[in-house]
Amino acid sequence: MTDTRPRTEQPPWERFAATLEPWLVEVPAGGAVAGEPLGEEIARIFDELGFVLVRGALRPAEVDELDDELVRLHRALMRGELDPRHGAAELEPPGEVLVDGLPFRNYVVYVNQASALVDRVIHGSLISSLAPRLLGGESFFYDYDRHGVMYLDARGASLYKGLVWHPDYESTPNLPIWPAVAFTINLDDTSPENGFLRMLAGSHRTPPAERPERYRKVPGEVAVYCQRGDLLFHHSHLWHAASRPSNDEAIRRHLRGKWCSGAPIAAGAWDGRFDNSATRASGR
Repeated sequence: MTDTRPRTEQPPWERFAATLEPWLVEVPAGGAVAGEPLGEEIARIFDELGFVLVRGALRPAEVDELDDELVRLHRALMRGELDPRHGAAELEPPGEVLVDGLPFRNYVVYVNQASALVDRVIHGSLISSLAPRLLGGESFFYDYDRHGVMYLDARGASLYKGLVWHPDYESTPNLPIWPAVAFTINLDDTSPENGFLRMLAGSHRTPPAERPERYRKVPGEVAVYCQRGDLLFHHSHLWHAASRPSNDEAIRRHLRGKWCSGAPIAAGAWDGRFDNSATRASGR
């Protein structure tokens, strides 16, 4: 017989799940700096696993404001009202699909250069203090070349197919900027319905002996689910994959950029070469 009495204790599945997410750290709401010893714990997790998920750093109102601004810029790009520099045909899937009457684009690139609000969220939050710290030593914000800070709308109604197993640095291994830490501001809860990340924890230090095939299951992989407003930091050499939404109604969106600790390059020095193998192999 089902027990319908009110529960006062945490459900066992929530309690067990908490012990199975060693990459998750909760911080004081709106905290611009992760103080000690919290900052040390975040850095330790990142160093060990190659990624860390930080929850609570952005206030809901900040996320709402950022969301509205990114939706505005996205629609402006699709209407042809935004500088063409903020589009990236090389990242888009082949073909065209209309969403709400507009030719849909999954990406808006160099997006913080199109919006003071977006730039302020990045530099006025925990991101700007924590990302460089995770790398250790000198680092620089690489937002001026190689697509800079990107907004992704990976909705199921688009032609987005996900990303096969890859580390980020493979897209431009010729650049001296690596290693790097990528930050992601999640604008939607992630799930099997709208897409999620699969990680090989620790693979930034010890890569797999054989390259994982496309989307195939890899022993030891973990699924990482994010909530709206979560900050995800991951290492440029970490092996990961991204699933696509499972239906046309599902939507997954985020904002992403990077800090690098390699040798800086001058603005305009990137020659435009970009190995898109992770997207091509996904069927895009």
